Amino acid sequence: MRSMFMGKRMTELELQKKLAKGELFRGFTEAEIRGFHAGGFGRLSEYQRGDMICGRSGQKMPVTCILFGAVGIYRLGNAGEILLEDRVCEGSYLGLDSIGKPLTDELHHYYAETEVLLYQVNPICFANENYLGKQLYTKFLTNVTRILSHTLFHTNRDREYLLAGSIRTKLLLYLEEQRELAGENEFHIPYTRDELAEHLHTNRTALSREIGRMMREDLIETKGKYFLIKY
Repeated sequence: MRSMFMGKRMTELELQKKLAKGELFRGFTEAEIRGFHAGGFGRLSEYQRGDMICGRSGQKMPVTCILFGAVGIYRLGNAGEILLEDRVCEGSYLGLDSIGKPLTDELHHYYAETEVLLYQVNPICFANENYLGKQLYTKFLTNVTRILSHTLFHTNRDREYLLAGSIRTKLLLYLEEQRELAGENEFHIPYTRDELAEHLHTNRTALSREIGRMMREDLIETKGKYFLIKY
């Protein structure tokens, strides 16, 4: 399980510790994680910035943990343009919506936004308990269910953005979420202004005007991706 990543050779122990910190392997012992790899139930994949990870005809994104880097999730717009839908970073998961579904063309396009190291799970893990054994199968499904619940929470938050009546309400919802994630009033968001406007389902120019008003009202300070909440 050795890997060259960003010029550094990672040992099996380093990768094992990295996986052990993630939600996917919560409750797994070191021996169980080693056995998971040895059984061919997961594999490491590396991508350079700009590489397509998934999105070609006939592909479906497997359940994937981002160990390092950032991945952009894109979709085709009504006019055929490629639109950024989300950007996810280290510790995030991809492909959860593909569990139990037949192979169809992937509706999203996944690109490496930076150098990326992924851990991709073999779909056979979800077939039945005979492959992993009952104990590991139960642990694994429990962890996947927990991750799915967390993902659904954020999906519901996206619906809140869509239903929010004003740009300020959308922005306040988003900033509050980022403040909770950071655990403090000062943080950096993963989006540029254009990307933030798209994420909040609003107009870029109108969003900039609202941010300017909030700065004049001394509610926030911001420059680029940096934000300081003052209310």
